[in-house]
Amino acid sequence: MRPDAFRPAEFPRSANYDPDWVLDNMMGPNALWLTESLAESMELSPGMRVLDLGCGRALSSIFLAKEFDVQVWATDLWVDASENYRRICGAGVEDRVFPIGAEAHALPFAEGFFDAMVSIDAYHYFGTDDLYLESHLAGLVRTGGQLGIVVPGLVEELTSAGPPEHLQRYWEPAFFSFHSPAWWKRHWENSGMVTVELADLAPDGWRHWMQSDLIWSERLNKPTDEADMLAADAGRTLGLVRMVARRNEQPPARLDELEQGMNQPAHPLGEIVRRGNGTTSLRFERLLARPPERVWRALTDSDQLRHWMPCDIVGPREAEAEVVAPFWDDIVAKYGIEDTVLAGRIVTWRPPSTFAWEWDDELLTYVLEPTPTGTQLKLSIDLGTKSPEVHLVATGYHICLDQLCALVDTGEAPPFIDANPSQYEALYAQLAG
Repeated sequence: MRPDAFRPAEFPRSANYDPDWVLDNMMGPNALWLTESLAESMELSPGMRVLDLGCGRALSSIFLAKEFDVQVWATDLWVDASENYRRICGAGVEDRVFPIGAEAHALPFAEGFFDAMVSIDAYHYFGTDDLYLESHLAGLVRTGGQLGIVVPGLVEELTSAGPPEHLQRYWEPAFFSFHSPAWWKRHWENSGMVTVELADLAPDGWRHWMQSDLIWSERLNKPTDEADMLAADAGRTLGLVRMVARRNEQPPARLDELEQGMNQPAHPLGEIVRRGNGTTSLRFERLLARPPERVWRALTDSDQLRHWMPCDIVGPREAEAEVVAPFWDDIVAKYGIEDTVLAGRIVTWRPPSTFAWEWDDELLTYVLEPTPTGTQLKLSIDLGTKSPEVHLVATGYHICLDQLCALVDTGEAPPFIDANPSQYEALYAQLAG
């Protein structure tokens, strides 16, 4: 490693830290560089209380405490708080950095407790949901306080169903959580909770991302597809998005229905994605308090499907198998369904992680990822180029997932036939535009 490679002139504060210590604790692009880039656009002063959300191994938290003399609540789900505490003590900032183990949707802090929030290379994992900022985070920051993030992102939103040709060999499904500065600005300001003051691409962010990955790869003596991807792209598509917002005094209600006293949904709304080629898809995420094997059984066994899907899946459970999807009798009677059995096909069958199947011209893909507390379920529904009333389709799948969550987490679900779609239809109609 060249002596200057880890100390670019753009980051004079980060240059004061031991490269070996940073490399031993990195979990992605150099967290000190990203934190320094963000902090230069925020108002941090001694004694402020700062939430560092998704802090990983607490490098960013230690940096903020040392450089700005702030108090930092170093909060992460994946890295044990005791491990972070040892690292914090080793850095001599245990009087200012407090490690917390918590999931981003269940943060154990009082409303208005923090003067600022930062999230370094983490927010895209949990913050793309439309209601996350409003329901789980913004209220923890005092009125007038700042919220800042740095995340991998896009120069502009993708206009096709997939990545540009030069990125296809490197692309992973997780990269669809990458968005442009304009998307992030609109996403946050739609909540009414904040006013965005800065939304841009960090200067030379893609180069610093690539350089960081190359140094890390050299340290581990392993090749790096990520650095190759960034070199091939050369900043045309990918970069590091930097955003800073200020907490509003009185957030206006976003939806007329909420102003009328409508209850917010128990689970996050899904995302409606319209692509330039005329196709539409839906995306949902859920956190479940059971292991993937239990969730897999609920997704695929007929005795479980009865509680949360309007139809059964009949046929072999294997990839490329032809199946049929007969609607349950009570569903047929309630909705007057004429085509009571639809043809289908299992596309992917990889227990207990990935299940994809087609029915009624829709491709459903379920991805299960283990978490320390259970399972993260990701569902995408490709609707193709047909033109359904998307908000009604989204409402239907939201109800299905509500039933699934109840079944998996508690062992029972209310009768599917009694589910009431009206509470969601207007919310999804607004999302559909």
